[in-house]
Amino acid sequence: MKEKIIALYIRLSVEDRDLDELKTASVSIQNQKVHLRNFLMCHPETASGEIREFIDDGYTGTNMDRPAFQEMMKLAREEQISCIVVKDFSRFGRNYLEVGNYLEQIFPLLGIRFISVDDGYDSKQNQGDVPGLDVVFKNIIHDYYSKELSVKEIQTKRNLSQKGLFLGAIPPFGYVRDPDNRHKLLVDPESAGTVKRVFAFALEGKNLSEIARVLNKEKVECPGQRLWRLGIRTKGIQEEEIQKMKWSADSVRNILKSPAVIGSITNHRVERKEMGRAGLKKVNTEEQIIVENMHEPIIEKKIYDQIQKNYIQRNQKMYIPGEKIKRHLFSGILKCGCCGKNMVQEGGANRKYLCKYSREDNDELHRTIYIEENVLQEAMADFILVGLKLKISQKTEEKKSSRENTGGKRKTPSQSFHSKKKMLSDIYEAYAEGKIDKDTFLRKKENIREMFETEDVEAETKTAVVRTDLENLLEEVQSTADDSWLTREVLKVFVKEIWIFPESEMKIIWKPEWALEGAGKDSIGKKEK
Repeated sequence: MKEKIIALYIRLSVEDRDLDELKTASVSIQNQKVHLRNFLMCHPETASGEIREFIDDGYTGTNMDRPAFQEMMKLAREEQISCIVVKDFSRFGRNYLEVGNYLEQIFPLLGIRFISVDDGYDSKQNQGDVPGLDVVFKNIIHDYYSKELSVKEIQTKRNLSQKGLFLGAIPPFGYVRDPDNRHKLLVDPESAGTVKRVFAFALEGKNLSEIARVLNKEKVECPGQRLWRLGIRTKGIQEEEIQKMKWSADSVRNILKSPAVIGSITNHRVERKEMGRAGLKKVNTEEQIIVENMHEPIIEKKIYDQIQKNYIQRNQKMYIPGEKIKRHLFSGILKCGCCGKNMVQEGGANRKYLCKYSREDNDELHRTIYIEENVLQEAMADFILVGLKLKISQKTEEKKSSRENTGGKRKTPSQSFHSKKKMLSDIYEAYAEGKIDKDTFLRKKENIREMFETEDVEAETKTAVVRTDLENLLEEVQSTADDSWLTREVLKVFVKEIWIFPESEMKIIWKPEWALEGAGKDSIGKKEK
């Protein structure tokens, strides 16, 4: 019988690196490895099995969402781990409620021994008892300590921000990091020239799209391409994608609004949603920390102020903080067949959808990609109505055929069926080889039998529910005089994407579960105006 795994769990977080040098060394990844290995050597009775290390480097202890930890727990649930060893409770986790749940509920249920070396805790020595008061107290201290570190980290960053140090991950367009001081910016001669041109165009009265169009026509390197060429943002980006990047009204606006061009550093743009937890939220402009005269300016302040007063306000997007942005019916679904970007709605007497980047692009074909709203809505209503009828007919035929061929039982075993069948075979084999006793075999066999029965009932119920829901929706559609039934919610149920090409030709990519036999996954239709 294969021996189970002895898991050595090792963790070092960003917060730990903020500690003094001596403390950091004591909790380093290498020192934790040596410490735990030495413990096993001195206690050979704990090392009867394969020793495997699970390391989370750079992950907080305030939650359990860590890759190595999740991998270890997956093996634990599969009954492959017999013992978990950590340096101390804080390495396992700093949230005392979650740590307590693992010690008191999860590990005893899985039959896993838990050892915290420095805390002198061994669950085998406390079988049947909940962890003592000292364990609970230490976990509370670790939880508090983690939150204290978060407060310390925030205060440290705020102090650095108030000194005007650059703390961002990516330097603003027109600048690069000082190679001798990562918190200082230096003017980038190449992109700084583009910044000056953008401001000059704005002073001439050109709007955002016109400026972007000129830069694209001259093939001037855009911010995304610049970052890629400097090696700042390259992960997961192919060179073909870089070639397609273009200037847009948004990228022009960002340059005109950036205080960096007059030598100012802006920090505290985002903050944590909750202390000690992951997740960030944007900070209102008035609460951001801006320190002037921290590096060489590219634009004179009086010109910058003039642009902010007379130009940016006129070309600014209307947005009220805290107000939910309204989405149009096809928002996020409608794609430009030329560049793949999302298409936007344009108002007027006859509303239409077009690619916002087509205004800045000099490609005439790109500008021909648009579709009127009433044409698109009518086409999608027709497609979905036909699809509904076909799907209901398909479901009815499937059920009829299934009953005729199998006497009411499902014709084709599901993947889940095969999985449970293998489980049954595995436990029988384990019983035959003496790996499990008779009681365990019978108990697991009964559990699998119940799972079979549950799946049968759920599958039959699901088929009936789906068919009924489809019929109800079809009835609602047919009883409505116009296309008002076609809401964003209905659209997202059926459609993944809609691609628009020249002359209002469209390609519909249905959700996998709505891809109809005979029609395929994609449907192409052309609606005449």
